Amino acid sequence: MAITDEQLRLTGSESEALAIYNEVKRTGDFRGFAQRFMHNADYRVARIALWALTKATDDELAQLNDILHEFIDLAMQTDNPSVRRLSLNIIERLKMDEDDLRTDFLDFCMAKMTDVGEFSAIQAVSMKLAYRMCQFYPELMDELMRILDAMETDFYKPAVISTRRRIISGKIKNKKKMTKKFNIGSTPAILIGEQSEKVFLYMHGLHGNKEEALAFAEVAVPMGFQVLGIDLKVEGKPWDVMPLYAEVRDYVYSHWKSVSVRANSIGSWFTLMTFQGFEVEKALLVSPLLDMKKFIEEMPSRENDYYDWVVKNPVTEWNAPTFILRPEVDLVVSESSVRDFINQHNCHLTVFPGGEHWFHTPEQLDFLKAWEKDCILHRISEKEE
Repeated sequence: MAITDEQLRLTGSESEALAIYNEVKRTGDFRGFAQRFMHNADYRVARIALWALTKATDDELAQLNDILHEFIDLAMQTDNPSVRRLSLNIIERLKMDEDDLRTDFLDFCMAKMTDVGEFSAIQAVSMKLAYRMCQFYPELMDELMRILDAMETDFYKPAVISTRRRIISGKIKNKKKMTKKFNIGSTPAILIGEQSEKVFLYMHGLHGNKEEALAFAEVAVPMGFQVLGIDLKVEGKPWDVMPLYAEVRDYVYSHWKSVSVRANSIGSWFTLMTFQGFEVEKALLVSPLLDMKKFIEEMPSRENDYYDWVVKNPVTEWNAPTFILRPEVDLVVSESSVRDFINQHNCHLTVFPGGEHWFHTPEQLDFLKAWEKDCILHRISEKEE
């Protein structure tokens, strides 16, 4: 069935948005989908369409290389920060040769990266794009470095400071070399960062993918971690998913001395199930589903075989220092199930006022990145309400 404006307009949850991506993936027409919806005057329609495109693999996004300049125009002309951020994120992943260099877009990126009033996610990606464009001409690179040197870091957020530092140190240009895609058994994986004894395993939520680990890597890699993202069909039966996740877990412990985890939504429950009883340095869980039994009991209907398996296989041993970020109102996971888990385990809770289960707006993503950094740096030492 063809995707419609109304379908995009009414999309209000992460699972619904990811279903859009999966439908485009099924048709294989990423370019047609982009050109149909990216310029929609209704920002909600355009935003959901662009978000679906950011979930595509590099091979799928290659269809968009021929319309690079349409995305550039959209990023420069839109008044909506979410549409701008998503457009820039897509541009960053597209092929950009010397012939594609546009001075108006370079000026735009340089202005955005230093604008202290801009969202940090837009500042950071603008900085990376400016760096890419300046690589074609030494004189432009010299100008960029002068601008970066002159930035007063006290006025910028961690994501921007980290990107600036990586560019100045030369680390950011090794990004592609620092990213490796491979399989762990039959599970697709992506590894980001230079060799380290410390790793964060990133586990996505419903219909997510391993590429989501790239955003978290922007926080964790500069702190000396590698980040390993994987693809698992968490919508499947747990008795099918768990053996695959256990294979990944065993791979991780055989390759790194220090193992931490970062998980979303239902991926948090699978992580608790798979890593219980193992030594985990730190767990960062976002909008986590922690009590699957209670979650199923609160649903209007249930799959009895799934429920019976959950009842027979509870989480019984979880001792890792655990940091939880959830929105003030989560329509997917009840507050009571999170509270019960916190009361029973070594957890620190941070609540984002006015948020939602799916963290995706610029404000939410800025808060998320700051929280991730604080957790890694041990700045959160008490339970927060």
